Amino acid sequence: MIIIIVFILCYYWYDDIRFKKKVAANFNHATNDVLLDENKPAILQSVDRNQKDTSSLWQKDIKSSNVQAVDPLLNHEPQLSNRPIKPIADLFEDTPSSVTSQEINAMAAKSETIVYNTNNTIPLQDNIPLPIAEPVAPAVDSTEAFFFQLDQVDFTFSSAIDTELDLVIDIVFESICKIKIFPDITQFTNKEFSIYVLEKNHVWNHFEKGQKYYAKALKIVINFIDHEGIITNVQIENIYHELHKFVINNNGHIRCSDYEKRLQIIQEQSLLYKKIELNLELYLVIKKPLDYSTLNKAFTKYGLVYKNEIFYCIENEKILFSIANADQTTIKPGYEYNMLSIRSNLHFQNNPLQILDKIFDVCEDFFVQFESRLLTTNKQIINQREYQQLCNYLINYTESNQKKGIKLGSPLVYRMFNT
Repeated sequence: MIIIIVFILCYYWYDDIRFKKKVAANFNHATNDVLLDENKPAILQSVDRNQKDTSSLWQKDIKSSNVQAVDPLLNHEPQLSNRPIKPIADLFEDTPSSVTSQEINAMAAKSETIVYNTNNTIPLQDNIPLPIAEPVAPAVDSTEAFFFQLDQVDFTFSSAIDTELDLVIDIVFESICKIKIFPDITQFTNKEFSIYVLEKNHVWNHFEKGQKYYAKALKIVINFIDHEGIITNVQIENIYHELHKFVINNNGHIRCSDYEKRLQIIQEQSLLYKKIELNLELYLVIKKPLDYSTLNKAFTKYGLVYKNEIFYCIENEKILFSIANADQTTIKPGYEYNMLSIRSNLHFQNNPLQILDKIFDVCEDFFVQFESRLLTTNKQIINQREYQQLCNYLINYTESNQKKGIKLGSPLVYRMFNT
């Protein structure tokens, strides 16, 4: 029985040895058992510091760097390697044969040496200004070249354009174009627009129907929005196609400003601004009727301007308020008036409360000369109490709009409510 057990063990031992030899022969390596080998630490992407002699591969990688990394723990300064410097002549692959390496090294010695800091950046020199990138002109025969040249000409009517609220279409001709009839774009929109022409003397002028022009370029400016609403994408596309046909027939090029995003923004803003309109109307009652001459003398003293038979208070080309007859009719010479109306569109003003103060300043001076009173819309005399209530209302009105992000007196407000 014992002999049988020993035989079986020997057989399995022999079979295991035979299997390992067979595997080693097929795969060309020894099949060491990891359970029987001595355990050693595995090192990945680094050098085994327990070995004294590193491989040639690791030695090459270590010596290839000019500057050693700074050890953040030891705070060592970086040291330059001791690798010999390559001759300067060897750095130039296309060196002419007539120039010797000694001559090149001599020229390099005379040149200014650039010293790199530890961050591998070149220090700026105080006396050498940084180069300024100049706009690069496109190819002469390209479409961009025509518009590049057009943009170099000063547009004298730039103050009349609001890039946020206007569509701008530029047309430039390859040669001077004789123009008398311009495409009719009123068939596509009733929005206000202006046409400017760049004549052959490089001067911009307003384009007028019936006039003959020798044009180098045209600029069409169309309002996005007015009191009737916002122009649509379809209207703009129809206008563009009409102008495009005109351009093709006259050997020109056309360019249109980006409008889709602007229309979306204006649409959102117009919904927010829709309910901000606030018109102030007061009445000035005069005990004894005054004629035009007396009123003109009094109001011009306060800085008002008589225009279109109405008195206006104007500052910075903006109308603050107007004074007209009681029924908003004009004040004409040869007539007498005992009741006048004072109106102000407060949503057109940046500071409505300041306009109210301006109105009361003029009226108080008027009271001194002529026996008169200031009335509300429902014909009640304004005393201190009514004045204070009006001031509080305007303060709340202004603050409420500011919280909503509404800019009173902005160009958008003028476009929406100016009739």
